[in-house]
Amino acid sequence: MPTQILEDHSDTDWCADASPPVAVSAAASFRRRLPREHVWRKIAEDSSGAERASIIASYWLDSRREPRREETVTPADRWVIAVAMRTTRLKFSRGSQSLFDGVMTAGTLHVTGPGQRLEADLRAPSEFLHLFVSTDYLVRRTSAARGHAAPDLDLNDFILRDPAVEPLARSLIDAGEFYDELLADSVGQTIVTRLLRRRQPHQSAGAGRIAPLPRWRLKRVQDYMEQHADESLKLADLALAAGLSRMHFAAQFRAATGYSPCEYLRVRRIERAKQMLSNNDMPLVEVALSVGFQAQAHFSSVFRRVTGETPGQWRRASLDSSNDVGGRLR
Repeated sequence: MPTQILEDHSDTDWCADASPPVAVSAAASFRRRLPREHVWRKIAEDSSGAERASIIASYWLDSRREPRREETVTPADRWVIAVAMRTTRLKFSRGSQSLFDGVMTAGTLHVTGPGQRLEADLRAPSEFLHLFVSTDYLVRRTSAARGHAAPDLDLNDFILRDPAVEPLARSLIDAGEFYDELLADSVGQTIVTRLLRRRQPHQSAGAGRIAPLPRWRLKRVQDYMEQHADESLKLADLALAAGLSRMHFAAQFRAATGYSPCEYLRVRRIERAKQMLSNNDMPLVEVALSVGFQAQAHFSSVFRRVTGETPGQWRRASLDSSNDVGGRLR
């Protein structure tokens, strides 16, 4: 089934003033008792009682900035709910099928069914909480949410943006010595419940269901954004590029990407700024103007909210990372 992305936030007409997605940077301390993954999406070896628990939590943190690929196959008897803990850029795919390709913000959930192979092309630092949920438990919870037996879970490759989930997951990651399996189960059940409640209204097609923007229209809008990235674009400009009214365009764009058009534009501008910051020593004010911001202060504020770092901090970290890679190659 095609990936679906849902989002609650309301649209705004003026893209320059759109509220940006908020990302919370990884905590500096690594003294956590939440089991840490050494292999992406593989149940951590120090997860006690893993075979008996309905929900097993583990933590993945990868601070590398260079592109890399991870591959996995989910357990045969468990679903994986991944919670993005920071804004990152990646591509999820299964063979030749692309499931998600773009910027994933903190609080985004991605669900993978049992026995499913998944490849991830990571293009930025990433941080995820992974919940390995037993099929029996998920069937019971889904049946309770629907009010009838639910043999077909219909959740594989489902993507949902829920800003309330990120602080829930962060409380589990930062629990420190207070972490235990009971806490993991409690937080995990809350996240599963939110997922199922948000999924429920969209189980069946109906008059109120919004069709996603067709791929060809989406590409036209994305190309328009790239060509006019240094301009102050309005929602009407993007709708015109798609050939739709503002109302229909905004709703269909969100259904296709999970972002309001202005959110998407703002995050793309930050991604473009990151490329410029890592490849040259252009002054920050020139970077800001080049990617469509009218003032360096506004650019720096948005950049920090999206990435968790100021532009200067990001540039220094990127330079340090490049020097480390260069040193290893020599």
